[in-house]
Amino acid sequence: MKDCHEAAEPDHPLFLEAIQAHEAGDYPRAETLYHDILRACPEHLDARISLCLLYRAAGDPDRGRRCFEETRRLAPPDADLHVQLGTVCHGQGEEELAMDFYRQALALAPDHHRAWYNLGTAELNRGEATAAAEAYRQALKQDPDDVDTLYNLALALAELEKLPAAAHIYHRALARAPDDRDILYNLGVLYRRMNRHAEAMRNLVRVIELDPDHAAAHGHLGAMWAQLGEKELAIGSFEKLVALDHQAESARHMLAALREETPAAPAREYVAGLFDQYAGKFEDELMERLGYRVPFIMAELLRETFGHEMHGQLLDLGCGTGLAGEAFLAHATGLTGVDLSVGMLEQARQKNIYDALHQEDLLEFCRRDQQIRFDLAVAADVFNYLGDLSPFFQVVGNCLQPRGLLLFSIEEGENDDFVLQENGRYAHSPQYLQTLITDHGFTVLNQRRSELRREKGRWVGGILYLLQRQTTDNQR
Repeated sequence: MKDCHEAAEPDHPLFLEAIQAHEAGDYPRAETLYHDILRACPEHLDARISLCLLYRAAGDPDRGRRCFEETRRLAPPDADLHVQLGTVCHGQGEEELAMDFYRQALALAPDHHRAWYNLGTAELNRGEATAAAEAYRQALKQDPDDVDTLYNLALALAELEKLPAAAHIYHRALARAPDDRDILYNLGVLYRRMNRHAEAMRNLVRVIELDPDHAAAHGHLGAMWAQLGEKELAIGSFEKLVALDHQAESARHMLAALREETPAAPAREYVAGLFDQYAGKFEDELMERLGYRVPFIMAELLRETFGHEMHGQLLDLGCGTGLAGEAFLAHATGLTGVDLSVGMLEQARQKNIYDALHQEDLLEFCRRDQQIRFDLAVAADVFNYLGDLSPFFQVVGNCLQPRGLLLFSIEEGENDDFVLQENGRYAHSPQYLQTLITDHGFTVLNQRRSELRREKGRWVGGILYLLQRQTTDNQR
């Protein structure tokens, strides 16, 4: 290759040959050609970027990263070019390198809108909402009316729980793009988080007007209509979800509740999805807004019966974020938690109080052979998501010591056995529980009626039971 300037042209035959080999998957040939070009013309950025991408495509991300780093060092001092290189790195999953390119662009041009915007997006992607919000604010100084920047700033503020500020920014974006479905939807969800249901519905209904098949909007509307007692409107929203095959099992569960049907058990997808959705704010929502204290009342019932006696290994069934683990920490030498929700288990894991956590259906966990038998099993606010409790009582003995303890709560129902309520939870009658307790070899050691949580301005009543298993392994 005689002339570097000539070789740097994007339509040079050697570069075109390298690209053709690259696209055909002939990576060794393409790599050789890229190196030939770079030996003759080290500043050939197109060849260098293509080589970086080749390493990634060939399954050698370490060489790809080193290649991008060298490209960053050799790139000429041009802000637009650095932003473009950062965008390429971002597309390849090299977020840190992308951010380095954006920062170099800003060092060259501190008022570069796209560099600030891309930097904010990179920060938001890696969970740094504070840094992202600051970058977006800098971008807005250069272009105050940019809808994408306003939208992403609102996302960052919502992540930071600055909900009124996020709503204000969404409204600024809507003033410039009044029919933007993403803005309307996110604003509606934000208002729902703020318990401003009228505004939430107004925005979500507008989303449906613009896009009748917007499944997520139908889901939020269905849940709010159900909460407000508007059964027919809620049924319409959930029927639409089934038709769209979006979270269909959860929608079918809520349709059964609204139609006063009682399936024996909810779909696993409904339970896991419900708790994954609320994992990050579950404790604040339950304890602060709904006055939920069930695990701690259950611990009081245990102390009332046994004093401060230790109970060995404890099994926390449907452990959620670990509230029961915290309540019973002083009563057991070891804690094991089981839950369907990955999001809930992650919250529980962060408390560092469990010896083991299992992402599993609790019935399946109880059915399989256990390395240890538990002295105490706790199910706080769990049975209202099970329905028919016969399968549970048939297998829970497999987890317990011969005279092990079982402590649980139910929402009290007035029917003969159990019923699915309009809120999607099951209520159980005391008579139904007593039959199961007797038929499966348990004795009631203690029980207490208690207020479990607030709902629609009133307390939900329930019963706490402390049972002891009477059967021995030989009798089982």
